[in-house]
Amino acid sequence: MTRHARIPGVVRGFLAALAAVVLLHGGTAAAGTVTLVADEWPPFNMAPGGPRQGYMVDIAREVFEPLGFTVEYRTMSWVRALDDVMAGVHDGVIGATRAEARSLVIPEECLGLDRLAFYVRKDSQWRSHYAEPASHRVWPWPWPR
Repeated sequence: MTRHARIPGVVRGFLAALAAVVLLHGGTAAAGTVTLVADEWPPFNMAPGGPRQGYMVDIAREVFEPLGFTVEYRTMSWVRALDDVMAGVHDGVIGATRAEARSLVIPEECLGLDRLAFYVRKDSQWRSHYAEPASHRVWPWPWPR
């Protein structure tokens, strides 16, 4: 199985179109390098330089490398990552939401979901302090800076 066969065609096509728009209309990519930043958030993105850097980094490479670009992935604090991308220091941030990055281009189709969940042992006495189930609770997002 080739590396391209692991990513569904719809996702590859969507990402290729997104890459073209970003690079032709305001991307800061220079000298054939696309720089992506984020804090570590497995399995989306993990430590740079390791054997597994996260599936979002893998997808970015699948899109940009065939177009002749090198993907450089760096980690830093989440606030700095957002601020640097919004200031044009780096080309993209992995995992941003519309609420966090209002001035960035966020695709309509997401490439991953994250859900908060609490798990306890059956014999645990811990209970939620909220009257409604956690699944119906609106969590404060983005977290205050």
